[in-house]
Amino acid sequence: MLQTFFMAAIVAALAAPAFGGLRTVGSANSAKPETSNGRTLENDLDRIRSDGFLALYSLEYSKARAAFDEFVKLAPEKPQGYLFRATTVWLGSLYDQRLLSTSLYSRDDFYAQKEKTIDPAVDKLFREDMKRAIALAETRVKANPKDVESLYYLGAAHGALGGYEATMARAFFAALRNGSKAVDLHEKVLQIDPRFSDAYLTIGLYHYVVGSLPFAVKIAAAVGGVRGSRRDGLSEIELAAKSGARVGDDARVMLVGLYAREGRLEDSIAMLRQLNARYPENYIVALEEGNTLVKLGRFDESYSIFTALAGMPRPSAEARDFLEYSHGEALRQGGKFDRALSRYALVWTWKGADGDLVTLARLGAGQCHDALKQRPEALAQYRMVLRRADVLDSRKQAERLTKTPYSPSLPMASTGQL
Repeated sequence: MLQTFFMAAIVAALAAPAFGGLRTVGSANSAKPETSNGRTLENDLDRIRSDGFLALYSLEYSKARAAFDEFVKLAPEKPQGYLFRATTVWLGSLYDQRLLSTSLYSRDDFYAQKEKTIDPAVDKLFREDMKRAIALAETRVKANPKDVESLYYLGAAHGALGGYEATMARAFFAALRNGSKAVDLHEKVLQIDPRFSDAYLTIGLYHYVVGSLPFAVKIAAAVGGVRGSRRDGLSEIELAAKSGARVGDDARVMLVGLYAREGRLEDSIAMLRQLNARYPENYIVALEEGNTLVKLGRFDESYSIFTALAGMPRPSAEARDFLEYSHGEALRQGGKFDRALSRYALVWTWKGADGDLVTLARLGAGQCHDALKQRPEALAQYRMVLRRADVLDSRKQAERLTKTPYSPSLPMASTGQL
């Protein structure tokens, strides 16, 4: 249980400080050399980083990578350039695999999955840049143990490495080690400079996770000096969202999931709408809003969002499978089983469909057929699932459903990423 909570923490937010925000805050004594046109190097780096993260939050990974390539070229001695570039590779890979939904990482079956093989090219790019970022930050900290910016980015790098291990490789113990190190380093940042609000994202999450542990585990953790509370942790993450120079939007993404966990779904929607206003090109934010509306039972509003997204060129061209699967799940949970079937079918008939989403769509379609009293068709779908690679416990669910038909009056847990 303790491992599961820490894994959720690492995946969903300990990596968030690596995203870096849209401003650079240099140390008070840092030099600001001028470039040939009279601007300072720091000003150029601010502009490049702002452009890069705008592209990253807008799901434009090639553009973000180009910006961070330029950052590294101008400032090869700074660890954050390598960290930003590695994070872009990682998030781009998650996007390609349809794994950028925050609610996926609150599912227990995600953490039950075995370790995965990572694309060697992606792994090489990520680890080379991450190794360089950590080495540069460690050198700076060794030279000046009170260099809060380098301490911060060293912690952010370990947080990102933990998130990568958990989401890409499902190597949860490696993720735990790196995530715990990120917490320790960011605690040092706050000891040196309590006004360094960005560090509160990592610390706040740690406090929230410890405060969420079952009572018996929490008592045992307290004996070992590990303490925390959900309320304090949430307040610290909110502080990072409000005052962080680097992680404001990252904290807002985190709060979307935590507010939902706390039953504050209206607050989740408000946060999603803030993010949507800042990054209208990020259609995953809109998908998350649609899913949250489903949880509130506001089905018609959710359907309107999914229908609007289906009419937009970019999500239809880039992630039609993700969009239609999400729409199908919403319709199934809303009892619109015939309509859900038509959406699920668009998943497995789309040329570029992700294999995992096809499996989950087949499972959802089987449930819809059961709900419509079409048992032979339902069994056909479940048997297809059993012939496919397991994803998020799909085989176990399909096996159960071949024996006991799905009943909408006793719905199973959602099988989706959203």
